[in-house]
Amino acid sequence: MQAAVEAQQRDQLGEAAELYRMAMELHPPLQGAWPVLTNYGLSLQPSDPAKAADAFRKAVELAPDDKAKADSQFNLANALTDASQPDEADAAYGACLALVPDDGGAHYNRGALRLTRGDAKGALPCMEAAVRLSPQDAKAHLGVADCNMRLGRPEEAE
Repeated sequence: MQAAVEAQQRDQLGEAAELYRMAMELHPPLQGAWPVLTNYGLSLQPSDPAKAADAFRKAVELAPDDKAKADSQFNLANALTDASQPDEADAAYGACLALVPDDGGAHYNRGALRLTRGDAKGALPCMEAAVRLSPQDAKAHLGVADCNMRLGRPEEAE
């Protein structure tokens, strides 16, 4: 476990993922530990987002409180986005926001997902919420402008 954590801290995510996997295999109770599954999923996501999503699904079930469950839903949504499963990702962002409605990052990511899918109308409220919650976040402002441009409202975009 210590080697996995150290590899993750050095940003050697492939090595960290393999070490977490080995640790869980050698000590099966770790497979039921929310922090281990979370770190495993985060380490695995760049190389195998679908497997990371599986780890995050388990983490959601094991989350010790609503904050941890929201974090797990957010991580799950990001992994599902990376795994090209947009409907499931949108639902996971929704589950995250049901628990923590003031998460500007989740609003932004959900809006970006919808915008990527061509749903500017559905993305706009997400981007506007992200701006409201994180007014200093330039990318959220750009997201609002992008939505408005795609909706044929250049004045609002400007």
